[in-house]
Amino acid sequence: MKAGTTAAATAGRSFDRSDVISSPRLGKLIADLERHFDFVIIDAPAIKNVGAQRLASIADGTVMVVRAGHTPHDEVTEALKLVPRDACTGVVLNESDAKEPFTRKDRKTLL
Repeated sequence: MKAGTTAAATAGRSFDRSDVISSPRLGKLIADLERHFDFVIIDAPAIKNVGAQRLASIADGTVMVVRAGHTPHDEVTEALKLVPRDACTGVVLNESDAKEPFTRKDRKTLL
C-alpha cells in the first residue's frame, strides 16, 4: 500500500452487512472519517442492492464500475437511474478492448 494510505477491512469477521448499512451510526462513522482523511472510499455491491443505494444516498459521490462485454446495456441504464444524476461522479469501464480512448462525445453511447 502506498505511504499515506489507510485501509480498513472487515474480513475475518462474520456480520450482516444490511445491519451495518442500515444503522444510523454509519452516517456518523463516515462523517468522523471525513474529518481525518481527504478521501473516504467505500467499495459497495452493485447499486441494485438496497444497501448500495443507502450508501450512495449518504456519500458525496458515486463511481459506477461496469464490466465491458459482460454487463448488459439495459442494466447500466437502470442502475444509473437509481443514483441522482449529480451524485454519479463517473463511470469506470473495466476490461474494455477499445483501441481509442473513451471521450465525452462517446457519452451518449453509454447513457
